[in-house]
Amino acid sequence: PTAFFAFLLELKKIITTMLMSPTSSIFVYGTLCSPEVLRVLLGRVPTLLSPAFLTGYQRYPVIGQVFPGMVPSLNPESQTQGVLLLNLSSNELCVLDYFEGDEYTRQCVTVSCQGDMQETQTYVWSNPVSELDLGKAWDYHHFCNQKLKWYIATTVRPCRREMDELGIGKEAE
Repeated sequence: PTAFFAFLLELKKIITTMLMSPTSSIFVYGTLCSPEVLRVLLGRVPTLLSPAFLTGYQRYPVIGQVFPGMVPSLNPESQTQGVLLLNLSSNELCVLDYFEGDEYTRQCVTVSCQGDMQETQTYVWSNPVSELDLGKAWDYHHFCNQKLKWYIATTVRPCRREMDELGIGKEAE
């Protein structure tokens, strides 16, 4: 039964990917900014453009976790800094969708990157805002220095193994 539900989730993500405007880029602002995390998930590090900024959104730590969630801000001037990942295949987007899970929804946004405005997508927190620590800012450098190796070992690699078992992200033969 678990594999069947995972299959349905994967099918939903594939259909969503196909229905949304075609994209080969995505704005990331948390653990997916890490080349090490991307290498484990995708088997490669896509082209990274940094810094990239998304206006009108704010990133916060998820309570009890090492990763952030991003939500629309009450301040339309606020910005979230992140990285624009380029040249992603639809299979790679499905891998990222599976990794992000139901806690996030992929949405179309416009980011500022290297002086240009880019239409892309990003993952917006879709769980209750009460699960975010609105009194703190999420710190990427702290994550990399203190939590990255642990996160890869306990979260990223197990997720990649699960996707491999389910055939998620595999190119069509």
